[in-house]
Amino acid sequence: MKADVYSFSMIMLELLIRKSPEDHWIGLDLPQWVAFIVKEEKTKEVFDRDLMKDASSVGESELLDSLKLALQCIHQSPQDQPDVQLVLQRLEEIRP
Repeated sequence: MKADVYSFSMIMLELLIRKSPEDHWIGLDLPQWVAFIVKEEKTKEVFDRDLMKDASSVGESELLDSLKLALQCIHQSPQDQPDVQLVLQRLEEIRP
């Protein structure tokens, strides 16, 4: 189940930024790169430009909340990852 949460988070990241895990930046993998950008407080720069153009219909806060959820799900340690039911609940809260 925890592997499913991790895999789901990778798909969420790919959809939000439209990059795949094979794309590397400064030797970082996708989750590390996203975490680095967020840490540098350049969060909006992580999102795909086309997706940001459509943010008015999706809602910028929904994008940010989705990114936060994905980052919570990619912890290397399975005990630090939320369970599937919590992920589903959070998704329903983000986009009812």
